[in-house]
Amino acid sequence: MGKFGLKLNGQRSPWATLLRVAWLAIVLGLLLQSALLLVAVGFGASSGPGALLAETFRTVCWSLLVCVGVALGRIAAKGVLLEGVTGLLAAPLALTAANTLQKGVAEALSVAGATVGPTPLWVLAIKAAEYACLGVMLGWIGRRGWGSALGHMAAGLVTGVVFGGAFLTIIIQSSPTPPTPPSLLARGVNELLFPIGCALVGFIAEVLGRRVTPLQQTIGLPGDVRHGTALRGRQGRHPPWAEAAGPLPPSRSRLSISQSSEGWSTGAESTAPPPGWRIWRSSCCSGRIPPA
Repeated sequence: MGKFGLKLNGQRSPWATLLRVAWLAIVLGLLLQSALLLVAVGFGASSGPGALLAETFRTVCWSLLVCVGVALGRIAAKGVLLEGVTGLLAAPLALTAANTLQKGVAEALSVAGATVGPTPLWVLAIKAAEYACLGVMLGWIGRRGWGSALGHMAAGLVTGVVFGGAFLTIIIQSSPTPPTPPSLLARGVNELLFPIGCALVGFIAEVLGRRVTPLQQTIGLPGDVRHGTALRGRQGRHPPWAEAAGPLPPSRSRLSISQSSEGWSTGAESTAPPPGWRIWRSSCCSGRIPPA
């Protein structure tokens, strides 16, 4: 690229999108754990600091892996099917990893009474089906022109009601003793709110990506940007001495804006000027005729 070249890269990086999904999923996990803590405090059944920290690690790990898995399918998908496959695989893996992390943190902190056994296969199957369906629904909604935050929330709500209701029903019927109200309510909040939050995480990440990339669109300016002219918006203006000397021959220039640690930078890249034209950036900015 030339010294004064302007170039805008308009392609969205999938890694940047996944990074946005990741930190939004971490925030979602913390908010969800705060909601569960409020439910527990409301019933007077709050646990100790060690158990709370272990549960927080579990919730954040679960949220991070599931949301990134669903978003990965949506980024790489050529069709709706792949989005469902990534949700199908991500949910059981995320649940196993989250339970393992909770067990490790609880053992490291010597939390009394913390017993985390292997996850039953029927739980893994329900979670896999749930987030496979959520991925398919989000992919379908994302390809519609009316796909909005409300549409994503509706998809998460339907998923939570159907699969969360089935999950709680199986727990109640299969448990040897009836679950306590705080435990049942906490599970209900988790099963209902998390799919909605996961759907919103993907939507917000895409909205943030669309707000960042408009300035990274490559545009061609035929004849508007000349050699070394000062840029004003999308049009360049010649200094007075250049206008008096006559117009430049037609040229094609590129406008580019790139972002670095120091901020946004711009420049102009174009073909070499015709013989006899010795134009430097300093002469453009000052408006003086350069020496021959």
